[in-house]
Amino acid sequence: MDEKRIKNKALAKALNIIECFTVDNPELGITEICNMLNLNKGNVHDIITTFEAYGYVKKNTMNNRYHLHSSVLRLAGIMNRSRPQKDTIATLVREIAQETGETVYYGILSGRSVLYLDYMSSASLVVPKQVVGVSAPLYCTSTGKALLAEMDEVEVDEILAKGLKGFTDHTLTDIAMLKADLALTRERGYSIDNMEHEFGVKGVGMTVRDMDGKVVAAISVSGPSLRFTDETIPKIADLIRSHSRNMAITYF
Repeated sequence: MDEKRIKNKALAKALNIIECFTVDNPELGITEICNMLNLNKGNVHDIITTFEAYGYVKKNTMNNRYHLHSSVLRLAGIMNRSRPQKDTIATLVREIAQETGETVYYGILSGRSVLYLDYMSSASLVVPKQVVGVSAPLYCTSTGKALLAEMDEVEVDEILAKGLKGFTDHTLTDIAMLKADLALTRERGYSIDNMEHEFGVKGVGMTVRDMDGKVVAAISVSGPSLRFTDETIPKIADLIRSHSRNMAITYF
């Protein structure tokens, strides 16, 4: 987030409150939000009440805690239906899933995370779980590491300074080791998730660029670690590259 571009502090405060709601914390009380953001209780109550009036949050009367509500979903639906080249990207994801027999993710940078916009499971070529709209760490996923490797050093340092949680024994929680891995990613042109986010699952990721060569997204192929060998990983990377190199992505 570029702090210099924030011109309305009241609006920023309200957005910080709404962003407290996450997959791990889907329901929050006023006091919890106050503690998370170090804000005045009356101020938080007024903002939450306004969000509730507009349908962005709803109060659970059983415990007086709040959760995101219908207006958030409505906006997400508009964004998902209207994003540029949605069908082209969906076709790309499906083709790679069919050819690799693995699972494919397509995501964009969202703060310190990668936000998944498309997903296809190879098993039946349908979506068996909700992944679209879900975010994941940059530093331990193949999609995220592909994006992270293309960022400048200052941005990388800011992200890594927030801490590196270990999800498995393979997660790179040492900053020097992670930076060395990112350098290797840039050198070979693709990232590798070596069971760093989920044990038993490996992934290969690569950035997607627009017509001007700017990184706008990343795509990855993931699957059981036994199938992602030293021989198969470069082949998967070549397949991703062959499918995505001619995509004239606009801004997603």
